[in-house]
Amino acid sequence: MGRMLPRCGATVESSGNASAPLSRARSFACLLALEALTACSSVGSGSQPPLQLRDLPEPSGPVHERITEARRLGERGREEAALALLRDVIRDDPRNVEAHRARQDLLRGQGRIGLVLQEARDRVAAWEGDSPALYLEGRVQRSPEASRALFEDAIARDPSSFWGWHGLAFTMRRSDPDGARALYERLYRATSAHPLVAIAYASHLRATDDVAMAAQIYAQLRARPDMSGVGDLGLAETLLRGERGQEGFGALVRSMMARPWDPGVRRLVELLLEVGVRDTAVEQMVHALWGGPERAADFAAAGGAAVAARLYERAGDLPSALAMMRRAPDDAPAALARAERRLTLATGDVRGFLARLRAVAREDLLADETNQVRGLWRTLLDGPWHAAADPLADPAHAVGLTDALLRVGFLDEAQLVASLGLTVHDGRRTAGRLDAMRDEARRELAFEAGLRDRLYRGYVGGSGSLRELLDDLRALSRSLFGEDVVGEPDTFVVPLVGRLVDPFGEGLAAHFRRYNRHLVLGQRAGGPPEGLLFTRVSVRFLEPGGPLPLAGQTREVLGEGRQVRSLSGVLGGDLAGVALLNHYVIDLDAVADWARSLRTRRSAALARGGELLTDPVPAFVDAEDPVDVAWRLGAVSPVEDTALDAAVLDMIRWHERAHVVDSFRYLPPERNLARVLGLLFGQGFRPASVEAEMEGRAELAALAFGEHTELVLAHVASFLEDDLPGSAHADGFRRLARRLNDALAARPDLASMARVSRWHDVPPAEFRKIARSEAARLWP
Repeated sequence: MGRMLPRCGATVESSGNASAPLSRARSFACLLALEALTACSSVGSGSQPPLQLRDLPEPSGPVHERITEARRLGERGREEAALALLRDVIRDDPRNVEAHRARQDLLRGQGRIGLVLQEARDRVAAWEGDSPALYLEGRVQRSPEASRALFEDAIARDPSSFWGWHGLAFTMRRSDPDGARALYERLYRATSAHPLVAIAYASHLRATDDVAMAAQIYAQLRARPDMSGVGDLGLAETLLRGERGQEGFGALVRSMMARPWDPGVRRLVELLLEVGVRDTAVEQMVHALWGGPERAADFAAAGGAAVAARLYERAGDLPSALAMMRRAPDDAPAALARAERRLTLATGDVRGFLARLRAVAREDLLADETNQVRGLWRTLLDGPWHAAADPLADPAHAVGLTDALLRVGFLDEAQLVASLGLTVHDGRRTAGRLDAMRDEARRELAFEAGLRDRLYRGYVGGSGSLRELLDDLRALSRSLFGEDVVGEPDTFVVPLVGRLVDPFGEGLAAHFRRYNRHLVLGQRAGGPPEGLLFTRVSVRFLEPGGPLPLAGQTREVLGEGRQVRSLSGVLGGDLAGVALLNHYVIDLDAVADWARSLRTRRSAALARGGELLTDPVPAFVDAEDPVDVAWRLGAVSPVEDTALDAAVLDMIRWHERAHVVDSFRYLPPERNLARVLGLLFGQGFRPASVEAEMEGRAELAALAFGEHTELVLAHVASFLEDDLPGSAHADGFRRLARRLNDALAARPDLASMARVSRWHDVPPAEFRKIARSEAARLWP
């Protein structure tokens, strides 16, 4: 069971009212194309748009150029300038739907969802319920069903209006892809291939694997001077993974030159670096960034600093790679800081590397004497090489630093320091020891790469067994180390759940512990083998008592720098924490990312004098609709920005502890049969329902026993912002939200606030009382 990273937004043009992604850069293609990804039923038979539609947005001209410029400003993070420009357009043309759409997107990106919803409802009344007003209200609904109903009302009101049909086509994309295609095709003809329709149509074709037709439409788009970058990006996204990959790569390079700020461009470049590209391709991408004075800056500002640095590093330009990394914001991801430290070392600046290493050390965790890996870190951080003018001048320092890096798990850094030391010391003994440690680090890096490759191939193919994986690793270890480091590892088997290699056992797990790695390796029933591997920062036994007493010995493992990601981490989502029978692991990088997202939301909510906090909370929304409450709760939390990392860690610790407590209550099943049968009966013998129930219980524990009520509630609300089919966290958190609302409704003084969108008005102490009452029932 795991703790998902918070949902920080949906696509900008979704059918829900969820916020936009926290990245300040917005993809114009997404803004135009991604209207909704889920819906209910298909269009009724005979429901087709006429071949002549009115009120199409102008594809060119002064007004179109002003709206396009506003979108470009928003993409570059200049939202206020963009909104000011749109206000002028709307002042001159109050019924310009394109301007209102762009404004809605920008406001949602700032979290002002309540304002957008209220304005949309008011606009329907002001415009006397005409078709475009109904469309504008429909596109900001959270529920696909509500969106569809409004789009159908818009069509009924005026079948000749373009907007209702445009919205309806989007709501059909997942529920009725064939129907959506037919409707798009007719709209494409009826609008003479209008760019807005073309982008949406091509996106849908790409999603349904009609590569040829999607590429044809994108090629037609790129023939338009004002849409060439969008067309090229679409071509790249369509062709890069198929037989026309070279053509797709050419389109990507052109889109890098035309739209370097676009997140879609950055994601494709990152993907190519992950899967591996030729040096000539790297050179072309580097030259694309070099080709304009602001391209590299725009690419970096849109969150691409780390990706650009990797490009420069691959091209052998280490100074440019370092300079790009140092242009990243102060609150950059931990992975970027690690890469910057490594490049600092690669350029020969050992003192600079050591200073950066000390600056980010988790002294709060390393001061804990119960931390079982504390000594490894203290040896590295307190070694005599820190005081030396030249850390590698003394042979003993060179050897000691290399060994300390190896033992703490900094394998890349260890082999770099060893190489630098070999250029200084030519004595046989020192050189021999450095060479041996460099070889050891490189062989281990190759072994980890092999593990990663074999796991990820299984993730994509969805097949393979744990036994086959272990056999492959055994053969790999013999080829690299000359011995079998895998052995016959102990495994835990949970009926109907799966199999887990003992992370604290002998064999493979012990081999990784030699390099301060923690390995989670197992296979869920019906799935491929999965793994998680990271560097340990803290390992300790948990105190058994307290509000959630543990029935057995439990470890907490905190790590960073994942060398291997889980299935969800590779294919889309990601986990901040995972509870596994008798221990749980927490990814400190994910903690930092989560805290950073909270700071970003808080900054947006408090901008302009905290306008978001005074925005209307629409009374007409469903009781489970969060509107913008996650943004409000984050803003009113008393936790200082600098303490958010610690607050997030505390929340996850309670969540994962609850999972471990439940594992002791229900496992092994044969010893807890009555409880297991009660749980299964209560959840209709549906595994997905059981998992959702466990996630809701764990989050309840964080709310009941943690100190950060507003942040836990914000986390729950953030998972209600989107419909996530098959997400145990979303389903479990929705159940928890209903229980909380029911408890509020039972209190006369709080009944009016029994709505998720009003949770920020409830005194936190009242929520803690409710949560502790529920917890006493679940864990008597």
